Amino acid sequence: MPIWIVSIPLLITATSWVIIGLGMLIKEEYWEFQMIRSGLIGWAICGFVGAGLIILGYLEGDHSFGLAGVIDLIGLVLIFLSIIMPAWVDYSSIDNVVRFAHVWDVLLIIIVRCLMLGMVWGGSI
Repeated sequence: MPIWIVSIPLLITATSWVIIGLGMLIKEEYWEFQMIRSGLIGWAICGFVGAGLIILGYLEGDHSFGLAGVIDLIGLVLIFLSIIMPAWVDYSSIDNVVRFAHVWDVLLIIIVRCLMLGMVWGGSI
């Protein structure tokens, strides 16, 4: 299995970001939530596909993830965390929601960086 195939989750994640971004432009609440839900489903698919590819590569190869595989796996595990995190938001005050949004945004940036580093280092290591 070629190492570049592990970067497919990055493409799925980027597409999901675009879907969510376009969904936020819709002013009708029902369709806005449908687009956000579609983006989150894209993230979940990204995590399943990526983790499956990494584990498949581990089983077929010399049983070594390599640095790129480990970084990609960290990014994919964090994707699962980012999908379930909104379930624990305390909506009792606006400050709690804003604080959560900041933490979630940092987590999403870390996810994208992990997947990008795994893709870049996967071709050179």
